[in-house]
Amino acid sequence: KHKHTKELNNKYLDPVDETEHDFQETSKSEVSDLSRSISTIKSQEEVRPSFYSTAATSANVSNTTTTTTTTTTTTSLDSLSSRYLSRASTICRHLVRLHSYVQDEFYRIVLGVSALKVTLEAMDAFPYHEFVQATCNLTLGGLCQSNLMNGLTLVKSGGVVSILNSIKLFPDSSHVCSMAVNCLALATSTTELCVLYLKQMKDGRKTIGAIPDSMLSFE
Repeated sequence: KHKHTKELNNKYLDPVDETEHDFQETSKSEVSDLSRSISTIKSQEEVRPSFYSTAATSANVSNTTTTTTTTTTTTSLDSLSSRYLSRASTICRHLVRLHSYVQDEFYRIVLGVSALKVTLEAMDAFPYHEFVQATCNLTLGGLCQSNLMNGLTLVKSGGVVSILNSIKLFPDSSHVCSMAVNCLALATSTTELCVLYLKQMKDGRKTIGAIPDSMLSFE
């Protein structure tokens, strides 16, 4: 297993008594819960960290006119940041649990396309959160392992682009980069379409080649 997988499992996955669960229903529930969480975030137009600097600048301008406005704005930003991180943590928990299910070939088939698409939605909803991007890459890799349909869906749904974007956003993150490369390795071994797609991308090879070997170590 990849050494970073255990770190994410320990960080986000609570112990589960497997004897008390209907695996098939529980695994489907993880996909549904993840989908609902993402839908809630989108419906409330959750503020992302990339927008915080703009809002903070507005707060500083307000400070020249009234201290009250600055205090209120700062408190609001803190609240948004806290809510964002809390929801990102929830998404990570769903993803790590989902990954544990798709280690089994049966669940890769049962959950398949729906799990893959909702995982890509999570990447889109939290592009600036390192561990969301890492766990998404982890889960996508699990879904594509020895599964042609999921591999094809990954390519057709723009998943390869999302994976490469995660590397570009976190070039110094061993979690993100190593799991991204592992995911692409599994996808390319599953379908030639992924290989062809990567070859046609202008910066595909460059992005992957720029990752230091030290970030790609396995146990």
